[in-house]
Amino acid sequence: MHRNPRSFLPLAGLVLAVTATLAPSAVLGQPAPASAPGTAAAPAATFTDEATLDARLSARLAAAGRGAIVVGLLNGASARFVSVGTIEGESEGRPVDADTLFELGSVSKVFTATLLAEMVERGELRLDTPVTDLLPPGARLAPAAATARPITLGDLSSHVSGLPRMPQQFTPKNILDPYGDYGAAALFAELGAVPPPRAPGARFEYSNLGVGLLGEVLGRRLGQGYEAAVRARVLEPLALRDTHVVTPPAWATRLAAGFDASGNPTPHWTFDALAGAGAWRSSAKDMVKFLAASISPQAVPLGRAMRTTQTPRADTDIPETRIGLGWLVRQKNGRTIVWHNGGTGGFHTWLGFDAERRLGAVVLTSTGLDIDDLGFNLLDAASPVKSLAPRKLRRAVTLSTQSLDVVTGDYKITDGPRLLVRRGANGLTVQLEGQPALPVLAESPTAFFYQGVDAQIDFVLDPKGRPVRLVLHQNGRDIPADRVAGVPAAP
Repeated sequence: MHRNPRSFLPLAGLVLAVTATLAPSAVLGQPAPASAPGTAAAPAATFTDEATLDARLSARLAAAGRGAIVVGLLNGASARFVSVGTIEGESEGRPVDADTLFELGSVSKVFTATLLAEMVERGELRLDTPVTDLLPPGARLAPAAATARPITLGDLSSHVSGLPRMPQQFTPKNILDPYGDYGAAALFAELGAVPPPRAPGARFEYSNLGVGLLGEVLGRRLGQGYEAAVRARVLEPLALRDTHVVTPPAWATRLAAGFDASGNPTPHWTFDALAGAGAWRSSAKDMVKFLAASISPQAVPLGRAMRTTQTPRADTDIPETRIGLGWLVRQKNGRTIVWHNGGTGGFHTWLGFDAERRLGAVVLTSTGLDIDDLGFNLLDAASPVKSLAPRKLRRAVTLSTQSLDVVTGDYKITDGPRLLVRRGANGLTVQLEGQPALPVLAESPTAFFYQGVDAQIDFVLDPKGRPVRLVLHQNGRDIPADRVAGVPAAP
């Protein structure tokens, strides 16, 4: 969640930490009740004019370097779409439109929450049902404090379960597709071995682990798996036909390519046991349809369940924001906005609505840039839009093994950990002590950049061509680390 919030799913933090960013991304304090969703209200207002919006989207795409952005706007019963960029991210690619598919990241949590609320409405479960009632045979939760009450299904969806943001034992084989190999066996082993760090209900802590667990146990309870359960209970009743976890072959040409924070192509993400936290893909057209149902739940089959998800249940650590089931509810500038955002390695998403004014907006982008400010501004003109400079795209070059060997070794951050630079079969990796090794690509013999994170490393050489330090550039900071081991011969 990137505490100065970011989106809901990408690997985030200092480049070197594997902690998915599935959590809210806008600076939003005082909890306040939401207005009643779905009530008839004042006439629909007018969005930012099309020319201004198009200019803002074009500027944001220039800051990203490559990719695309599609915006869907719902104004009462009227929907329109604005898009810039191409599916492949290059000028010669096919333009994106309302039917283009994007990874949703943590916006998926709202589908998981809706499934839970739907099962509660049917009387199959309760929000206070202990999660232990749904665990498979042999699985258990490590005991918390003796005085703690059980973790409930509602706790998981509202991020007050006491479970941490990510599993402690999270070591993806492929850092560019980090959730794909995290299966049920690993999930239940983690839950049985690691006590929750705090009691349920104690405080809000955004947890991909918690919502991933919720999706897994709900799918098991229905005997059909998480994806099939959401499809049968949520997507089909709302006629959301473009929304999938695994894109069917017939939809494949509509799936946008994703680009990381440096503007480099990055693989699509896949999911196993934590699918409930961020696995879905969809189009702006489907998401506007979902917004229409969310604004007027009395008009759809899932109406009572959707109202339940939008009702605030707990405070958060995000200013002026409470949380329902999945949905975040912000009261600011005299407006109530129900929202969620998301992000994966190559995509960012924002989805929100103002039920009182019957306005909804979705922003989908296949870039590594946060677009939350654009989403909030569409529903509240008092919310500022960031101004970002156009990006200089980084292009990878191929270096000889001898050139790569020159900069390998150990580098020590002053009063901090070491960075271990190693050459592997596919080039250099850089590892912060205690974290996974991440690949870096070469721009030159001394300049390298990460994939999936907007961070770069420059190596400083002495007059004989030997490295004496590196400098890590990230989040506006330049972090030096002196060479402490492994000085090779000069090339």
